[in-house]
Amino acid sequence: MHEDRDITDYCEIDSYHKKMAHETCGKLTQEPFTDCGLKVDPKMYRDMCIKDYCQSQYYKGTECLAFSAYALECAKEGVNLVWRSSDLCATTLCQEGEVFKECGSMCRVTCRDLEKTDDCQEQCIQGCQCIGDTLYDNLENKCVSPSECSCYVKGHYRRPGETWNNGCNKCTCKTGVAECTEKICAATCRGYGDPHYMTFDGRKYEFQGDCSYVFTSDDCGKDGRTSVFSVVVENVPCGLGMVTCTKSILFTLLDVKIFLVRGADPAITPPPPTPTTAKYRFVRSGIFLIINTRHGVTLVWDFGTSVYVTLDGTFHGRVCGLCGDFDGNALNDFRTRGGEIEATPNAFGHSWKTIESCPEPPDPVNPCDINPGRRDWARFACSIILKSVFSPCHNLVDPQPFHDNCVFDSCGCDRGGDCECMCTAISNYAAVCNTLGVEVPWRSTGNCGLQCENGMEYLPCGKVCADRCYENATEEDYGCTEQCVEGCHCPPGTKLWKGKCVKDVQCPCIYNGQEVPPGFVVIVDCMRCECIRGKMQCSGATCTGTPPSTTALASTTPCTCPPGEFKCYDCSRCIAIEDVCDGENNCDDYSDEESCECVYGNKTYPVNQPFPGDGACETCKCEIGTSKPTCEKICAITCAIGEDLYLNENDNTKCCECKPPATTTATPTTTAAPTTTVPPTTTAAPTTTVPPTTTAAPTTTVPPTTTPAPSTTVQTTTEILCDENLDHYDPVSLKRFDDVGNPVSPDDIWKPNSPPNVADPYSGSHLKVTFTPRSEITSVTIYKDNDSAEVVKVAFKVKPSDSDALVPLRRSDGSDIFYGIPGLKIALPPSTPYVVEMEVYIVEPLPAEGFKAC
Repeated sequence: MHEDRDITDYCEIDSYHKKMAHETCGKLTQEPFTDCGLKVDPKMYRDMCIKDYCQSQYYKGTECLAFSAYALECAKEGVNLVWRSSDLCATTLCQEGEVFKECGSMCRVTCRDLEKTDDCQEQCIQGCQCIGDTLYDNLENKCVSPSECSCYVKGHYRRPGETWNNGCNKCTCKTGVAECTEKICAATCRGYGDPHYMTFDGRKYEFQGDCSYVFTSDDCGKDGRTSVFSVVVENVPCGLGMVTCTKSILFTLLDVKIFLVRGADPAITPPPPTPTTAKYRFVRSGIFLIINTRHGVTLVWDFGTSVYVTLDGTFHGRVCGLCGDFDGNALNDFRTRGGEIEATPNAFGHSWKTIESCPEPPDPVNPCDINPGRRDWARFACSIILKSVFSPCHNLVDPQPFHDNCVFDSCGCDRGGDCECMCTAISNYAAVCNTLGVEVPWRSTGNCGLQCENGMEYLPCGKVCADRCYENATEEDYGCTEQCVEGCHCPPGTKLWKGKCVKDVQCPCIYNGQEVPPGFVVIVDCMRCECIRGKMQCSGATCTGTPPSTTALASTTPCTCPPGEFKCYDCSRCIAIEDVCDGENNCDDYSDEESCECVYGNKTYPVNQPFPGDGACETCKCEIGTSKPTCEKICAITCAIGEDLYLNENDNTKCCECKPPATTTATPTTTAAPTTTVPPTTTAAPTTTVPPTTTAAPTTTVPPTTTPAPSTTVQTTTEILCDENLDHYDPVSLKRFDDVGNPVSPDDIWKPNSPPNVADPYSGSHLKVTFTPRSEITSVTIYKDNDSAEVVKVAFKVKPSDSDALVPLRRSDGSDIFYGIPGLKIALPPSTPYVVEMEVYIVEPLPAEGFKAC
């Protein structure tokens, strides 16, 4: 136990020390202190002084505390004493323009005091203070007049008269106070990860609902208003524990719907260039897809779980949903669909569901508690948010909530996806810092680096709209003034040309509607015009004698392309004409795949519209994104019991007929095929991905094969129709590999037990389909056991012959994941070989629903 040491009394040891204590402290009863003696009794302060003096071994200085306390008490009573001298508690040396005061003011002492609007409680303080009405300026470190005072704004000093922008407002430093205009600025709502939300008014919360929810909308049930937009997010279970992530986004803008889902191109209804009231454009910038509109709404998506919506001030107080009401008050952001203010995120978020049957989610459980072994790794990986690389942003945005969210997401992700979850969380903090003008090059170390191609390099804060060789003057003010974004950008001194970065001196020009190379020279009106850095620069006098001009005259024609090239509708680029309708999106707005013409014979037909083929009963159609039609035989007959429906490929007068079952080994089964749709002919199927749609799936579909069923009695080629299941016709056998003890029988729904590994060597739940004889497969249709139009991800492996190994099918972009809507065909690449065996992998969704493959 600690015991206090005894305090030495030097007055008891040394009589001289005692004498000096009484002499020095006795001055409190002498001039000039006698002026205060009647208002403040000096005896208590003299005794205090003697005690301090006797407990100190020094002869000078220890008395000053008691003397100062007495003088301060006198000042409170209205008696200001001038008592300090060179021999008694000499004053602190003050700098020029200051004077030492026994009873200085606590209020209006520095320039920063000018911005304080609350009442200051005046008290006496001792020390150096500015003379007269001058104030101490921390920026200049001296006393100045109020008109010369600097302003202190958000951690930075601004000089008197300096102007700056604060969001959409302009501010000026006047007399130590920042005076700003009072416009209502745009605000951003953010959702990311598992998922974390930050409303327009800045309220942060987590909500783990498993349903579709109104993210934000101006359709809030108020009369007399026409809705401009709505954003609905679909959150589904992901990772470990009970967390969810945003899977898809439906952005409705007036008369346009844009559906975004990971791994697929945006699906736009109606597709461009259909005239619409909504005005919008797509910009792929850095790691984001940005949808800019002329209606005060901007949506930013990272192709994953992050979505940001920015609204301009016209929507202030007019919106609702998970993002709050944008009225400047974060306390009322938990307003439900019914108008009540809820206390918890669960009750609030659940009220904004778009599907009534969705249950209310349970209270969130921290995935680090479920997976404690991952906590240390998550904390270490996410600690970069708290480190020096982000320090310039720390005083502007508190990093701790973003760090905690990062740890939460990293613990909750499946192994293999944890780095993506971590990087997404960190990038969201970096994105907030970018909005405040702080660039953080955080990807240079760790596991979140980006690999850039085509001459691009990683920039933490690159332009939303890249500098291009062709200046698109009509588009420059269309969303290009937004904040910067991180990702792969063209480095300084280069411009974007046909998807790659080139030095600006290498930029061609547009002259008279044609692309001309750099250095191209032409004489125009007696002037010499040369292609320099993407513009036609003209110099010299005109033919009418106008004095020579040294100013560059740009003759670039915006939104034009050289002959033989296709102009994207948003003027973003020119592409080779052979790239149009090739099944790949070369334009940022996908316009090269949206207006394709369907050529058949010597005629041209609209895409996605049926037209008659050459043969009897034949109907053809070009899917969106291809100029090659797919033709099918339509047989509108029903066979009697005991008969099978046959398709006569070589008889145009009788395309379909019912026959008794053949008795040869190659005969079809006796199962009737109750269908009205036949397999496609050998015409190549389209290669584009089918966009999501709410259109009901066809009730019956046929197998996508031209496999002939040989007959010993009929010389024509015949084919048996499929009634929605591959094992319903004889040339095909069906086997499941995820649960061999529970085989799939006709009419069964296949419910995969586990997600497959879709990278080589391909393992997990899949179906094996064997074709006899070797067949050409142009498309596959997947059926679900409900009516949902949810996107299904599928992978395929094929075996061209018995002696060949199984090889994966790949899309034109190299990916082995195909996307489709249940009930609609999933087109296979035109290069797909004739096969004897195919393995079908359902990648997503799993394992809640069942599927049929046809």
